[in-house]
Amino acid sequence: MEADENQQRLDFTPSEAVEVTRYFEDAEKDAARERQGRPGQVRSGKLPEHTTGVTRDALAARVGMSGRTLEKATAVVEAAEADPEQFGPVKDEMDRTGIVCE
Repeated sequence: MEADENQQRLDFTPSEAVEVTRYFEDAEKDAARERQGRPGQVRSGKLPEHTTGVTRDALAARVGMSGRTLEKATAVVEAAEADPEQFGPVKDEMDRTGIVCE
């Protein structure tokens, strides 16, 4: 709820969006496993079985991004975490402009 409330006041910066999705990631992955069913479970065949990318896209939707944009923002944030001197300025520029690049 807090993430939803904060998004209503002001859009997340790309790196804030990455942090929010990290918080929800485990729960979303659990939900994805539930959608996929348990091993040995017989499926009815009545519902679509396609689930590829659903977790990424569900997380991205929580922060108002596309799944691909979230992927790119995550790559920038992870690079900045691994090498702040080299990639920290890239993350800062991404947050300042809101433009997510690879």
